[in-house]
Amino acid sequence: MTENAQRWSDVYSIPLTLEAIRALHVPPSHYRISPKSYEAHSVVPGASIAGRLYVLSGACVKTVGAWSVSLEAGMFADFPKGDYQIEVGGEQGVRLVYVWPIPGQ
Repeated sequence: MTENAQRWSDVYSIPLTLEAIRALHVPPSHYRISPKSYEAHSVVPGASIAGRLYVLSGACVKTVGAWSVSLEAGMFADFPKGDYQIEVGGEQGVRLVYVWPIPGQ
């Protein structure tokens, strides 16, 4: 099931960049912002609290339990907490930016 994926350009009139993402999530002390890059055809497991995932380039599928979202460059989605898996599609890698609220802020 694909949930809540949005195109950046449908919501914002500025280009999707790390700086634009940082400008949305203020004050900075209330958010953890983590850029990541993964190689093509990789599968990356992990666990996290709920947050938002932006895709700067490439494409991927993020799965958290029964929740799943397919994203490509210029898209973002809110994801639930839990164990997850990122599958990188295509022939190029993917550049992502994870954003999590810092609990207690």
